[in-house]
Amino acid sequence: MSWDQVRDRLDLLNFPTEFQGFAKLEGIGEEHGAKRFSHPLVTYQLKTHLEDEGTKYLLIAKYNFCPNCQEVRNKAFTLINHPRGVVYRKWFLWHGGASYE
Repeated sequence: MSWDQVRDRLDLLNFPTEFQGFAKLEGIGEEHGAKRFSHPLVTYQLKTHLEDEGTKYLLIAKYNFCPNCQEVRNKAFTLINHPRGVVYRKWFLWHGGASYE
């Protein structure tokens, strides 16, 4: 399967609704907020290695949760093609507002 075909298939996927298996990442330092406040975000990710006809891809599902606001702020897939050094990112939720689901 070509890079374009893998990317097109990724565009058809939905972000998982269950977060089982996601690993909590410590010390990432991501945060959100305006000038008057800044909330640290808790980052979770799930890595999956894909291989097709000898080509290896890495798919990372990642989301950020704000404990202060009690909401998920960002959700995205990142697809990495190591041999070609190409990255594709599909956003599902951006900064807690714009949703692409």
